[in-house]
Amino acid sequence: MKGRVCLPRNVAAVLVLVITAACGSSPSPAPTPVSPGSGNWSGRITDETNGDGTFQLVLHVDGATATYQGTWTATFTHAVASGAAQSAVVNPLPLALTCTPTGRAASSVTVTGSRMSGSYFTIDCAALTRGSLDLTKQ
Repeated sequence: MKGRVCLPRNVAAVLVLVITAACGSSPSPAPTPVSPGSGNWSGRITDETNGDGTFQLVLHVDGATATYQGTWTATFTHAVASGAAQSAVVNPLPLALTCTPTGRAASSVTVTGSRMSGSYFTIDCAALTRGSLDLTKQ
């Protein structure tokens, strides 16, 4: 017969099974986005005014806004500062910090594996002026 392809029965049966199995399977779930900045971070802060201290940062991804949200605390020998944190989910993180009770700080930190480091400066944030952060993911 001209123009017609004939397959042996066993090949045709395998093709039918493969096609049926492929049509009946559910699609694979979408991969979870990687958020290297999410988690608990702690380490060293070096401030121009207060010297060396400890810094804790907790970040999570807010699914509704697709941004990092969290809290932070900086502790020095004679001062403590804390507030909220927010950032776009990019690397380096343009980390925006609000200071309690008033003030703001801006930071650009890079996440490499379990390490986050970078610099910051503040506007009217009691206990912080400008300096650097070197944090490790806990």
